[in-house]
Amino acid sequence: MNKYLLILLILSTELTHAIDDVKNSPKYNSMPIEFNGYIMLDHDYFSPFYDSKSNDYKHKTEIRRSKLGITFKPNEYLKGKAQIKYSKAFPGEGEYELGDAYIRIENNQNLGVQAGHMKEPFGLEQQTSSTELISIERSLPTDTFTPSRSYGVLFDYKKKSYTLAGGYFINRDTNNEFSLSNFDILDIKNKDSEAISLRITAAPIRKKSQTLHIGSSVSKRNLFENKFQYENIADIHSSDKIIRSARFYADSSAIYLLDLAMHQNNWLIQAELFSNTIQQTSSNQWNYLGTYIQASYKNTGSYRYKKGKFKSSKTNKTVWEWVVRQSYIDLEDNGIGNKTTTSLIGLNIHLNSYVKVMMNANFAWTAGDIINKYSSGNAYSMRLQLNY
Repeated sequence: MNKYLLILLILSTELTHAIDDVKNSPKYNSMPIEFNGYIMLDHDYFSPFYDSKSNDYKHKTEIRRSKLGITFKPNEYLKGKAQIKYSKAFPGEGEYELGDAYIRIENNQNLGVQAGHMKEPFGLEQQTSSTELISIERSLPTDTFTPSRSYGVLFDYKKKSYTLAGGYFINRDTNNEFSLSNFDILDIKNKDSEAISLRITAAPIRKKSQTLHIGSSVSKRNLFENKFQYENIADIHSSDKIIRSARFYADSSAIYLLDLAMHQNNWLIQAELFSNTIQQTSSNQWNYLGTYIQASYKNTGSYRYKKGKFKSSKTNKTVWEWVVRQSYIDLEDNGIGNKTTTSLIGLNIHLNSYVKVMMNANFAWTAGDIINKYSSGNAYSMRLQLNY
């Protein structure tokens, strides 16, 4: 396995030089169409805690994410985007899914409207692009509570120091991700859910070397008496869904979020606090909580803040980035469900603007209802990421 990773790393480095030459050419920059994408190759090694059917440590390799995207921007007011994503666990069959697919119109006053398939405006970590993540997987509460991509209409107002965004969304319960009928948000099918999601951010301190970010999100969701349960991994994508809430039929839910972040030169610290209230059809109420705090440090370079999001500063130098994270989620209520804590230590090596190697060590503890005899475990993950 290590031999193949080394070969892929060498090929990736050579490919990035070719990509640089194409993207820097005058002919490419004058085109209204831009092609982009990425591939993320992951390898996990984890203890039996993460696999309910095993008593031994396991290795698993997968194409965690890959994407091919087209962005069409004929002028400064109109933008269209379409993305196809592919993933594959080895051994196993690959899966295709729809990424962003929307049309956006924006005027000179930074007012925008977009319609199609997109992320809902919710959460700091969720709004961060997967290629810009500091850890291999998003935190436990983010991955559990945050709405995924949905079909809908979004309105936003974005300035350098604050943003406002909100919209109406339909979350489809269908594997037919490429059906044009999914874009009809007036047609709600069985097992679909609808939501109104809002987000506001502000940066009272916004400098090149220092940023203070404050954000808040809320999502009111109509679940139409469908069967509901949270099931999740413990920061390891190839593991079983060992973290679970109760299962019941639900009428509605309300998810609230507060996020804070501070950037100081080479440091970035961010935290989010989630509160989730779900109304059961029998009128019982279920209350869940989650939080995480994460800190990262780069030996060179910095972090960029723009319109409510953080990104890595661009540099051609090799950058070493360390990260630590503590996550907690409480899915136990009315005597059912479990509570889980996870810890992460990681190192990212940015070889250049296109190639990144990520390594994470994960540790998890759970209490309450568990699906196997292990209440704690550890796992180690590695990622090779190529952007193009």
